[in-house]
Amino acid sequence: MILSSHIFKSTDIPKVRADFSFFLFMSLLFLLRESCEVWGIIMVCLLHESGHLIMISLFGIRIKEIRLSGYGINIITSKNAADSDWKNVIVLLSGPAVNILLFFLLRNSFHDTAVLSLSAGIYNLLPYSRLDGGAAIDTLILGNIHEKTINAVLTFIRISLIAVSASMVYVYGIRVFPVMAAFVVLYLSQHGLHRV
Repeated sequence: MILSSHIFKSTDIPKVRADFSFFLFMSLLFLLRESCEVWGIIMVCLLHESGHLIMISLFGIRIKEIRLSGYGINIITSKNAADSDWKNVIVLLSGPAVNILLFFLLRNSFHDTAVLSLSAGIYNLLPYSRLDGGAAIDTLILGNIHEKTINAVLTFIRISLIAVSASMVYVYGIRVFPVMAAFVVLYLSQHGLHRV
């Protein structure tokens, strides 16, 4: 994290913090995409986060902080020993579930938004700890006797995603560069995460 600033802080509501990487990513989006596409992406992301917030609310979990970064929006909740791993996995997967549901609801009338929503859902299911899918996998495999083997397979998948996205930049040009950049940054940050 290069720069972080607290946008809003109160004892009654969660802290909201924005990292420099969030502003950098948004700037890249506006530079490389049409503004109507960017607003579509923002709307899809907000609907994704609403899926998490609905499940958090249903489970009665308290939100401590909301972090905006180049990886996306991270909702930090209070840890409670009574919360099961499955409850956490359901909260993590509820965001991508909303995106995939929206795809099926909007595909005939709002095709572009539907495709954006499906893309966001699939992206968030990728096996990186900073994304919902990877965090859900981490929750389920932690302490498992096959944890090292699973992590080796996940590392191979992550490297393959970088290779595929690099070839897409070569074939389709600069428009898909943010995808490759995201995979590289996610990979680097994945290996910067140390488990206790």
